[in-house]
Amino acid sequence: MIRELVAVCVAVFSMSMGAGIVTPIIPLYARSLGASYVEIGLVGAFYAIAYMLLAIPSGKFSDRFGRRVVIAASASLSGVVSILYLLAGNVNHLILIRAIDGAAWTLFWPSIEALTTEISGPSAGKAMGLSTASYGFGSMIGGFLGGLIVTYFGFRATFVLYLALSFVTSLLTVIIQEEGSSKRSFKAMGTSSTQPLTWDKATLVLPCVVSVSYSSVLAIVLTLFPVYAEGLGMETFWIGVMFATFWFGRIISFIIAGRFSDKLGRKAILAPALVGSAVASLLVALSGEIWLLSGAILILGISLGATFPVTIALISDVVPPSSRGIAMGFFEASSGLGMLIGPAVGGVMAEIFDPRYPYFLCMSVSVVCSLVVLTCLRKFAIRTAGFHTVVKSGTQDTRS
Repeated sequence: MIRELVAVCVAVFSMSMGAGIVTPIIPLYARSLGASYVEIGLVGAFYAIAYMLLAIPSGKFSDRFGRRVVIAASASLSGVVSILYLLAGNVNHLILIRAIDGAAWTLFWPSIEALTTEISGPSAGKAMGLSTASYGFGSMIGGFLGGLIVTYFGFRATFVLYLALSFVTSLLTVIIQEEGSSKRSFKAMGTSSTQPLTWDKATLVLPCVVSVSYSSVLAIVLTLFPVYAEGLGMETFWIGVMFATFWFGRIISFIIAGRFSDKLGRKAILAPALVGSAVASLLVALSGEIWLLSGAILILGISLGATFPVTIALISDVVPPSSRGIAMGFFEASSGLGMLIGPAVGGVMAEIFDPRYPYFLCMSVSVVCSLVVLTCLRKFAIRTAGFHTVVKSGTQDTRS
């Protein structure tokens, strides 16, 4: 398990570092090509459309043909995307390329998430915390490097580094081992690998609702915040530092939240995280000075960081390994929906009203989702208990 988890974490780090370099830069790059707030929102929206439409087929494909094949395809496609970014000549090109980038990432996440939970058994929260911490470290370092590279070498240099890191991830898939992971995961749950398990697909509703909320807030930050900060007078370098602060908060939460949710329960972590997201979003909208904005973005990073691994662990609580690819596909499709709604609506609000309004939207979405979690998570726990009852009874039958 340890060797496999390390390999997964290194692959996630490499891939996320490349994305961390270019993601905060894309809105500024679009702005340099003459994009309006609405067009910047479309850049994020087209990424989300591709992500949303392909997530479920991608997860199902990984269930059938293996996680490693799909992860390698994702890294290869990211390499192609980085070359296309270098060739982009206008905003329309950038919108189309961003959609292809969304396709690359929708191949990556369902497979990585399913593989991580499969090799971790009952410690899914802890394992997802480590995997997402690798994602956070890569994104944080990438965010810092992106601002630095643009300051001294220009936008296009960031895409060259994205290409190199995509190639590194492709090489890493050679050492990722997935054979036997499903058997270990079944064994950890207390049943045989050959015994079919049923699971209630209604249990995916709550994680998918959380995913829409979480991803809409995250997408607004990643897509619109660089331009918002630039409008407040921040230089590109300091915007990169701000994103590094955001990812630092997420990393802290990634490591701690998943582990504690295994011990204290998912609700004990998830509900406070959503409330924290609402408060931090309000602070971002009201902060007029850089130091206040830095504190608000740090709190937002911590809150969003806690949400992701705990929600993945919720899914692993009730879905057997043989179906986790498609289950993660549903989760990521919901994430794509949030990534579509957030930048599209936020971009229109910023254009028509004020650049602060997208963060009022983030606050509202987080409040509503926290109320849903507080209301519905007990029912989810009852369904989870029923699933594990099936597992235990299957174990007794196997031994008899």
